[in-house]
Amino acid sequence: MKEVMAILRRSKIQETKAALDGLGFNAFHLYSVSGRGKQKGILSEIDPPMGEIISERYSEEATYSFIPKRLLHIIVADEDVQQVVDTIIRVNQTGYYGDGKIFVCPIKEVVRIRTSEKGKEALK
Repeated sequence: MKEVMAILRRSKIQETKAALDGLGFNAFHLYSVSGRGKQKGILSEIDPPMGEIISERYSEEATYSFIPKRLLHIIVADEDVQQVVDTIIRVNQTGYYGDGKIFVCPIKEVVRIRTSEKGKEALK
């Protein structure tokens, strides 16, 4: 099993959710996070623009130390990792700074508390 963590644009979350749901991956967690990458939080270097909420509050020249993003966590079987990663890339890749990052980490064990099921059975 693997944990796939993806830092994504807020504007792409609904499309990402729909794409994962369409593949049968409907169990995941989503967090609001803030961060910055190579652009160092400079809004004028983000293209496409970060959206109406930020553009209404900040001028083009203004800097924003941390950009609001979403962090998606999903645990999948080893054989499903590439499909999930490819889907996240397909939906979120714009070619501009701020598209995000994907991290894949090994998971040693999963236990469903309610039933004590372990491993792949706990993911179903």
